[in-house]
Amino acid sequence: MYSMMDLSSLSLRQAVNAIVNRSRGLCWYIYTDLDANAWLVVRSMIDESIEISGVTIPGHALDDRKNLDLWRQQENTRVSLTLDQSQRYDRITVRGAPIRVCGTWNAVRDDIVKGWPFAVEQAYEDAAKNTDGYAELDEKAKAELNDKFRSEDKFADVFTKFIVPNTWDWTLGGYNANPKWIPTLEPAPHIEPAQNAPYWNANKRFHDMLPFKEGVDYSQDPPVDNNPAGTIAEYRKPFAICDQGGGGVYADKMKVPAQVRSLPNQLGFEVKTNPQYLMARDNFSLAEPGLWDSDLDTHGTNWQWMTITAMISTDQRFEVTDTLTGATAENPRTLIIEVDDAEYWWIVPGTYVGVDADGAPVEYNGNSTFRDDTQRLIDVLMAAKAWYGRKRLKVEIRNDVLQPQARIAQMLEHVDITTDHDAPGSVVTSIKTDYRSSRVHYRTDHVELDFENILQLGGRSGSTHLPNLKVTARRINDIDKRLAATKADIDKRPVRQSPPPPPPAGAPVRRAKVTEAAGTGATITANLYDLEGNEITTGTGSGITVNCSLIGGTDLSDVSPTLEAGSIIFVAQLKNDTGDATWYCVDLFGEGGGGGDTTTWAEVTTQLDYTTPQTALGVKLLDSSGTAQDPEITIDKVTNEPGTVQDLRNWMPWFVVGQAVELVKPSGESDWHIPALMYVGNSSPRTIACVDETDGKIGVVWPMV
Repeated sequence: MYSMMDLSSLSLRQAVNAIVNRSRGLCWYIYTDLDANAWLVVRSMIDESIEISGVTIPGHALDDRKNLDLWRQQENTRVSLTLDQSQRYDRITVRGAPIRVCGTWNAVRDDIVKGWPFAVEQAYEDAAKNTDGYAELDEKAKAELNDKFRSEDKFADVFTKFIVPNTWDWTLGGYNANPKWIPTLEPAPHIEPAQNAPYWNANKRFHDMLPFKEGVDYSQDPPVDNNPAGTIAEYRKPFAICDQGGGGVYADKMKVPAQVRSLPNQLGFEVKTNPQYLMARDNFSLAEPGLWDSDLDTHGTNWQWMTITAMISTDQRFEVTDTLTGATAENPRTLIIEVDDAEYWWIVPGTYVGVDADGAPVEYNGNSTFRDDTQRLIDVLMAAKAWYGRKRLKVEIRNDVLQPQARIAQMLEHVDITTDHDAPGSVVTSIKTDYRSSRVHYRTDHVELDFENILQLGGRSGSTHLPNLKVTARRINDIDKRLAATKADIDKRPVRQSPPPPPPAGAPVRRAKVTEAAGTGATITANLYDLEGNEITTGTGSGITVNCSLIGGTDLSDVSPTLEAGSIIFVAQLKNDTGDATWYCVDLFGEGGGGGDTTTWAEVTTQLDYTTPQTALGVKLLDSSGTAQDPEITIDKVTNEPGTVQDLRNWMPWFVVGQAVELVKPSGESDWHIPALMYVGNSSPRTIACVDETDGKIGVVWPMV
């Protein structure tokens, strides 16, 4: 769901300011060249990259930072450095949605009661009893007249509307249904099941969903998903269980099904049958006759034995909070950051999740904490603490020399006005020039990040703005480009003979272009590609040093393919033994097996769909002429994986039918192995973008930045 930004009443400058807003850590300026061409350039206003709940705001470009040496201009320059305390907070709270609780309300315990007056119920039972001529009618005519009388709107709630009493104390079956949430970091944020939090019963409603998914058995721990592979299960709706024929049955599956829905204006439910008195099997014997009287025992139920499983929001907000170092005890200033879609769901013990074949209720058997986004809130809190804990210096410079010292949107990293260096790390936001007095006035300012706005930009919240549509479109276009390049290139991608250092799960892979032919040595120089598929030729991302991915830093003259200027490679940034981030090429492989190893070539013959665990690869060995030979053999081992491979999806690259694969039979072993692959972990996001059944090609989208 996207909300639109209304720019109709704004000038062009106002519109750009609205989109490229300081609250998001951004600023902009207009760049022109001698040919009167102009560009709108967007810059970051922060000195270091900061990550907020998965949203990364990059730091200001390194090649656009300025060090001002004003030590030699002291007689013409006046500099003022101000410590900015306007955005100092004593406490930061990151707040999610209200805590949700799921439980079972039981009419036997008076958790739910009738939602209609006794006088109306009595009138419903009497029906047409007091109308003229009623006494002279036979039983069938009376029943028809009564049922018609009872269908009037004034009786709509009778035996249909069931509510939670205002005196409900937020306990269900002896368990607290509003356990207290402890938001502080010390000890860690947690729930206290033994202590109920304060509550207010007014204006509460049941949700129109349960935390449970269709087709999942929650009577076991862990739950068992019985849905077909690849399907997306929906959340279940609230349900009622009624007693019928000596056992429990879902209300909507009774012999005369009932419609179950939560009330829109009151804490309760409507359980509606036709006729309504089918819900009053044991309470209707004294009523005037109806057409269904003889069927009450077999088709009816007694609502006073009914249970309803539902979910409700409490008055507690799911949040984490912490006090900053140096906070004041009196009148502390608190910053509250809203993360509306961060949730905490609690299942009350004894909650019914269904009925078994014998009509007995089935209880939830898992952890009461069903959903817990605490870590997301902590991540935002840590980022906010780091941001608001920084030293903030603003700079004001009055220079009597018209020679430019800096430009708009440029970051002043150092300002030397004495023998010491001051590092404001703030961006030039104002330049005023007085040509009469030959004086220039520079002013810098800090960004004040709007964490809620940034979280919306990252798609964490329910609404975003127009710029995000463009960002999304660019990302989709970039994925399309990468997919096309992968499909065209996948048959050419050789299998690696030796692995690079194993990256962490989800290590980002980026496309790069070799800028110089690779000679001897274990490193090459390359330019990265940006998200729009453009080669980065200046600044960060250009001229990066890429290490050979083979263990031990093998000489590039000993690996394939040969890297010429203009070659396209894929690289991953990993941490080396000293903890430094280093770029590695993930496209290289060695020129043969180790000492005593036997090598051969084979052709992949089994199409793997990679949507379920893949533990083996079907191949046919190639003869000296390159022809595949029967029979097909199964390879289930990788040279750098002890034992049998559990899932080939955790290794790169993936295989397609017709691809040539070099196999290795290690010395002293009888089984063929797939040569060493690159491990990417079992939790990294990966997507099958398409499977072309015509030529058996698989298009794969790996995690990209």
